[in-house]
Amino acid sequence: MKEKVEYIVVVSMVACVLLIIFGFSLVLFLNMFINIKRRISGENSKLRPCVSCGHSISRSALLCPNCGHSYGKESSIYDSIIACFILGVFTLGAGIGALIEFLPDFMGRR
Repeated sequence: MKEKVEYIVVVSMVACVLLIIFGFSLVLFLNMFINIKRRISGENSKLRPCVSCGHSISRSALLCPNCGHSYGKESSIYDSIIACFILGVFTLGAGIGALIEFLPDFMGRR
């Protein structure tokens, strides 16, 4: 009985880790397609309107020079199509590799 409980716990933990890996990969690929759509439709300009005053500011600006509205620190890795593709392929490969590694162990035990 104790072995079955341990087995169920291990299978559940591995399944959760694999779901997280595949979910992260899915988010990266979706973000890549969103960035491609923005690039094609012309929404990916270097300027954006400030949410407070409407003044045109840089997308990488941390503060609006007109009103001082703070945008915090933004990561631009998710704005890169190539970075999202590379990280998506890497995480998808890691998830498939982990699945291939652990699947025979779990299928052998019943």
